[in-house]
Amino acid sequence: MTNLALFDFDGTLTSKDSFTPFLFYATPKKRLWLGRLLLAPVVAAYKLGIVPASVMRPFTVYFCFRGLHQKQLDKLGERYAKQHIPSILRPKAMEQLRWHQSRGDHIVVVSASLDTYLRPWCRAMKVDLICSTLARQGDYYTGKYQQGDCSHQQKSKRLRAAVNLKNYRDIYAYGDTPEDQAMLDLATIPVYQWDFFPR
Repeated sequence: MTNLALFDFDGTLTSKDSFTPFLFYATPKKRLWLGRLLLAPVVAAYKLGIVPASVMRPFTVYFCFRGLHQKQLDKLGERYAKQHIPSILRPKAMEQLRWHQSRGDHIVVVSASLDTYLRPWCRAMKVDLICSTLARQGDYYTGKYQQGDCSHQQKSKRLRAAVNLKNYRDIYAYGDTPEDQAMLDLATIPVYQWDFFPR
């Protein structure tokens, strides 16, 4: 039996948030300036702890990406994955991921961040992905999520639907916030905020 390794992305594999910079990177400029005004109350409420990140993310994504053409946004996502993501990866975290790869473990990135840029990054890394996925109507993005924000219990629910956990000897899970707790609860070897590097 092989092992399963589950990695949160932002704050676990990376040292910084990837979600918010992508909004600024990919949102059309005219919409971005308008968003600074219209979204200010939501962002302020999030920073004050009134609105959780799991609510703030879908709200901002709807405003930023509704009506954008699939090819346009996907092209930006691929460029972002190549040009920006490498600069924020944690060297030790990536070393741990490659350790799992060297053992032949099944690796899945489980993230509330967007498939638009995580998909090309995971494809290049040859790891599987479960994340927040943008819905489309024809060739255009609706601004909504297909299955909701992939955080908290959604991480556990979608993992159970995609992977038979009984097929693995050990389950490693790496996370850094309470949003990852449901995923960490599935693990035989949970690692929170890199308190240790299991080897």
